Amino acid sequence: YEPDFLCLQETWLHSFQQKEAETISEKYSSHSKSRDEEFPMLQRQLTRGSAGITTLSKENLQCYSLPEGSHRTQIVAEKNKEIQVVNTYMP
Repeated sequence: YEPDFLCLQETWLHSFQQKEAETISEKYSSHSKSRDEEFPMLQRQLTRGSAGITTLSKENLQCYSLPEGSHRTQIVAEKNKEIQVVNTYMP
């Protein structure tokens, strides 16, 4: 079974590490948000990441991220079927 979407929470990725989510599978595109996008840290302050979410969508679905939400909420829309997936993390 290969779902069209996978929603991941607590990815612990910093914004510069978001491309790492693309290595999960060649069949999926990744759409990520990281905590440091809202709360920037200096390079010397970097510790283990926290929070963060990633939504994976099948490559053939042509999805894109909407700008709404925070590092805890993400909306990914699919162009052809008019589907929107909301990925939310509530600690």
